[in-house]
Parts: sequence; C-alpha cells; structure tokens
Amino acid sequence: MLYYTFAHICLIILWRCLKLQTDRVLIRKWKDTDLDAFCKMNADPIVCQHFPRVLSNSESQEQFKAVKRYLEKNGFGPWACELKADGTVIGMVGFFNNTKMYKLQPSTELIWRLDSRYWGKGLATEATKKVIKVGFYNLDLMNMCFYRSSEYQLD
Repeated sequence: MLYYTFAHICLIILWRCLKLQTDRVLIRKWKDTDLDAFCKMNADPIVCQHFPRVLSNSESQEQFKAVKRYLEKNGFGPWACELKADGTVIGMVGFFNNTKMYKLQPSTELIWRLDSRYWGKGLATEATKKVIKVGFYNLDLMNMCFYRSSEYQLD
C-alpha cells in the first residue's frame, strides 16, 4: 500500500508541474462548470454513433462524477479538452483502465471523445498525440491500446 500511496503522490506532483497543452488545446482536470458541455456531448447522436446509445442527462451526470473520481484516485484519466482561444470545453482525452471490460492488462486504454462541432479540425489528433507522449514519458505507461469501430475513420 505504501508504494501505491507514493506513486499517487508522484502523479499528483507531476500533474501540477506539467502543463498539458498543444498549440490550440488545453488538457486539464474537469471543473464542475464543465458538466453542461459533458452532458451535451454525451447526448449528441453523432458523437455517440459508435457507442451503444446516447446518455440521458442523469447518466451523463453520474459518468461525470465517476470520471472526476477516477482522475482523483489515479492521478490520470479522461481529462477535459478546452480550446485555448476561447475556453470552450470541446471534449475529453486521456487514459482508462477497465479490467472488467478488457483482458489486456496491464494495458491502458487511450480514450477520446469530442463534440461533433469540432470534428475534422485535427483537434483530437493534436490532443491525443500530446497525451500519448505524457503517457509514455511521464506516466510510464508502457502498454497503451485503443478501440474503434471498423466504420470510424481516423483523421
């Protein structure tokens, strides 16, 4: 247990020291004021076309709380993506360990979800590249994976 506590403290210190950003995107912890953007994104049928279904407002609120808890517990996770130009929350990018769903442990899943209004601009690619570098070089995540629908086109 001491190792986990030490590792957790190191991640918190690392997070506070790192400024996760690209030229256009700030990658940060979620704020309570981000809830509306999170719920709208999860209710968008275009965004959720490769998910089992869109989420209701109450389901999104629960998922939002779970994401914030996950970040707090692990020191990394699905971070908010904010446009630096105007402060708009446009989605999320980060890491997730889901041992119940995936049997690829100790792999860490790279996840992203972006408001459909911001698709096709290279923002997800830009943020994901930054997060991958942080995963390998700062968080020592040696095995990362991602899943996508066969119909999904990478930009």
